[in-house]
Amino acid sequence: MAKRAVAAAKREIEKVGVRVSGETVLVGDPVSTIVEEGKKYSVIVVSRFRRRSGWRQIFSNSIAFKVLDRAENSVMVAR
Repeated sequence: MAKRAVAAAKREIEKVGVRVSGETVLVGDPVSTIVEEGKKYSVIVVSRFRRRSGWRQIFSNSIAFKVLDRAENSVMVAR
């Protein structure tokens, strides 16, 4: 299931002209895993999954917000 989700996300990203240089599917606590894996890169890109609007969606108690709070490198939250 995760591999299909990653493949679908890759297709959507490439539709808008962004080249995807790699794909990774990991198992574990989402926040810790993303932060640890993200140390290898200059920026971590996370996407929101809940349907909220405005600042509430970004600064809610979400995985994206927790990654933003805990990562030592740059984080970009995308819709």
